[in-house]
Amino acid sequence: MFKTLFGKLMRTYFIIIAITLIMLGFSLSQILHNYYFSQKQKQLIDEGMKINDMVVQYTLGAIDEQRFYQEIDAIDRFLNAKIWFVDRVGIIWASSSGTDGSWEGQKLTKKEFKQVMEGDIITKIGRFSQRFTVPMITVGVPLSINGRINGAIFLHSPVYEVNNTLKNVYKMIWVSALISLVIAILMLYFTSKRISKPLKEMSTIAKDMSKGRFDKKVSIYSDDEIGQLSQSFNYMARELENLENMRKSFVENVSHELKSPLTSINGFIEGMIDGTIPREEFDKYLGLVSKEIKRLSKMTKELLELSQLENPSMVIKPSPFDINELIRKVIINHEAILKEKDIDIDVRFDEHNLWVVGDEEKILQVLNNLLDNAIRFVDAGGRISFITLCDDDKAYISIQDNGCGIPEGEIKYIWDRFYKVDKARTYDKTGTGLGLSIVKNIIKQHNQEIWVKSQPGKGTKFTFTLKKYGEKP
Repeated sequence: MFKTLFGKLMRTYFIIIAITLIMLGFSLSQILHNYYFSQKQKQLIDEGMKINDMVVQYTLGAIDEQRFYQEIDAIDRFLNAKIWFVDRVGIIWASSSGTDGSWEGQKLTKKEFKQVMEGDIITKIGRFSQRFTVPMITVGVPLSINGRINGAIFLHSPVYEVNNTLKNVYKMIWVSALISLVIAILMLYFTSKRISKPLKEMSTIAKDMSKGRFDKKVSIYSDDEIGQLSQSFNYMARELENLENMRKSFVENVSHELKSPLTSINGFIEGMIDGTIPREEFDKYLGLVSKEIKRLSKMTKELLELSQLENPSMVIKPSPFDINELIRKVIINHEAILKEKDIDIDVRFDEHNLWVVGDEEKILQVLNNLLDNAIRFVDAGGRISFITLCDDDKAYISIQDNGCGIPEGEIKYIWDRFYKVDKARTYDKTGTGLGLSIVKNIIKQHNQEIWVKSQPGKGTKFTFTLKKYGEKP
């Protein structure tokens, strides 16, 4: 049990509360012990002072002897105390009637009454020089008449009376502590259950998720840390489900993309081996095989690039460069294919030179991929435009074509790996379906944005941003 979170919480809280209650109980017991004894001593001192006043009244004749001893006996019964009257030399000349045996005539040692005769009030706990068989609380008060100390008054009260009272108080304290502990344990039980239950539920769901089951969700809705953890857990489950779906889709797409060229290559080679393809046409079909192999090689390379871009540890190397000059280089590199398809290039630059900050090699790849994409889907005799604009801190780079466009419902999917819009746009089999995914990830690595606007039959416009360089080098 104690190996579970619930058990550990119960054990920890129980130990803390038990130690707290025990320490509180002992502290309170000590405080009450000191309080009751000090109160008893104070009570004896007060009564001793009253007795002193009665002695003064007795010596002045204000009260008679019978009344005097009645008052003394009343105090004796009220306090359950033995009262002694001691003269200047230490002889007990009178005592209360409730005392055991006769104390009159006994003499105290000098040590026992010297301090009182000097005018001090003394308090002691014990057997008073073994004169009593049980511990007593003793108070000694000077007997003062007309400002002169003529003796002492001693009051002795049994300790067991205070102890009996304290025992009852202690019993109430520890019973209350025990009841509090039981209540605390019950509260701890339900609190620990409330904390551990959602965690246990998460553990069960996590095991299901490890087996590929993502349909279950944590049903905890609270505003505390457990509730926030539950929300994060459900979010993680959704992301893992999406990731798993992407993985399955990726495997299916890769399998499909590999199957087509491999089937073609296998068919061509088998045809050459079994004589279906005449020897004089070998060069033609070997050229087709080479084309398919290049396509496979390109797809493999782009998959590796995409994997690197999606790696969180991937670091770009930003530096200032002229984006307009880079666009010019890209156009020159594509000059042959542009002439072949009779595509007109329109360049509209806000400034002759536009300096930006970024990884020049990666941005070159973005421009190449976007231009390749535009060329692929523009009919012969079409037009492609490069447009650059800027504001105070950003540059806006656009590539626009007047091709067949993208249906509105499919625009949100174009960044997915291996996604191809429709059959009308996939007649050119040189594409791998990875180019736009690579573009998206490169721009994301630069903490910039890219978006697309398209109208079927009118064309498509891709726009991305880059950080503008402060000063031209």
